[in-house]
Amino acid sequence: MSENRIKFHQQLQMTKSKTQSDPSNITTNDIAVGKSHVISEGSKALIISYGVTVNTIYKALEKMNATNSFTFINLLCINPLDEATLIKHLNRHKKAIVIEEATEHGSIGSAILELINKNDISIKLEIAALPNVFLETASRQQLLSKYGLDEEGIISTLSKY
Repeated sequence: MSENRIKFHQQLQMTKSKTQSDPSNITTNDIAVGKSHVISEGSKALIISYGVTVNTIYKALEKMNATNSFTFINLLCINPLDEATLIKHLNRHKKAIVIEEATEHGSIGSAILELINKNDISIKLEIAALPNVFLETASRQQLLSKYGLDEEGIISTLSKY
């Protein structure tokens, strides 16, 4: 196992140990630089995310009884992007949403917009992220709640699809 794969594997194990709900399809031990993990495949829309937000989204989907209604991609590695997997799934859907705990400008959502443009993909993309403003002082949970990136906010956003 290469040094990079070992580091990713260790990071995954730390994430898994912090997660109360750890269904087998949300995680993978096959982690490689530049590769994504397709958690589920559905027809409603494509969800793209990474990091701890993946767990929050999955819990929201479980509460909605919609774990198989959406195609859900965990990027695992944000640089380089897994362009082949993203292009394949972006071409299969009419709507997609990137959900991330970063500002919307210069984020993964922006990188995916560039990928869509470069490959002339016809899809409506929504970016659910923090606004590109100076954020007030608050706890992480308070900020996620205010900007609709907590479990309830994600349920509200995905219910529109």
